[in-house]
Amino acid sequence: MAEENLIEAANKAALRLEEANKVMMELVKRQEAVEARRVLGGMSEAGEKKPQVSEEEKRKIDTRNYFKGTAIEKALQ
Repeated sequence: MAEENLIEAANKAALRLEEANKVMMELVKRQEAVEARRVLGGMSEAGEKKPQVSEEEKRKIDTRNYFKGTAIEKALQ
């Protein structure tokens, strides 16, 4: 009698796990779709020309980035 209850309880637990796995797989598929849209969304600017930056501007940007967070940063602005 006790063995039947244990087997019945194990079967019920197995069914609950199978249902939970189905739900989890659906959530994983949804997450994969969201991630794919996020990644592909970042590539929407492909083929567009980027603005040209002169060497002097590049140096200024690099200098500002180098001194960012220091006391010298304010002097460069």
